[in-house]
Amino acid sequence: MIRYTRIPRLNYLGAGSLLPSARQLHTTKVSSDFFSWFKSKKNQDQEPTVPTKGTQELISDIEAGKTSKISNKQKLELIPENFIGEEEGELAEKARAKQIKGVPFNRWLSAKKVANEAQLDALLIESYNNAWNGSKITSATDSKLEGTFPDLVIKFNFTKSLQASSGYLIPDYQLTILNTPAQFKNYICKEILSGKQARYKESEPNAIHLSSAQFTSPNIYIVPDVKPKAQKNTYRKIIREVNILEAESARRAIEQARQS
Repeated sequence: MIRYTRIPRLNYLGAGSLLPSARQLHTTKVSSDFFSWFKSKKNQDQEPTVPTKGTQELISDIEAGKTSKISNKQKLELIPENFIGEEEGELAEKARAKQIKGVPFNRWLSAKKVANEAQLDALLIESYNNAWNGSKITSATDSKLEGTFPDLVIKFNFTKSLQASSGYLIPDYQLTILNTPAQFKNYICKEILSGKQARYKESEPNAIHLSSAQFTSPNIYIVPDVKPKAQKNTYRKIIREVNILEAESARRAIEQARQS
């Protein structure tokens, strides 16, 4: 029988040195990935499991009111302290506030509102003298206040000065139909100083103010207006009750989820 012996292949390394060719083995350090940290923490924090009980023993514990508690640190309890983050509405409100904070607003209306007719007369004289360069008045009973505006530029300057100093805006419709300074004074006294404008907002659908004195028919009943202060108090009371109910509902939901 002829046996064949395998002769190892020789490699030439360097100058004239002969070494047998062999497969080299090498090792490297284990590279831990991102999730390996969680696996290691889970093994460290894992508590010993509760030993199983027999059926009869478990029934006896339940009847006696005993409950087994299994704590798992990998799960958070459903309590308000463990809820993180912000609601979408709060984030949007903060973003808008940040954008508006750096905007330079031109507040041309006076923060101090005109309160009586004497103050209005002084503002009327000041606005007239600012608008008319050549003509000046010193009294609110001057006949010049009954005259019409000579052009739109003077009317614009007068109405802008009157609105800015009085602190009240005049609707565009009134700016169009009123043609004399005296008419603007009558409008402000009738609509603003009388308190009529404070009962409603012109931009809302219920801006028309009705009273029972306007209708003589017995089959027409006008619901009395609710003062803005009473409306705000009622609104705050409703919102307060809603917040209490929502908080109670959330508390019950958390308690039920915690017990389940």
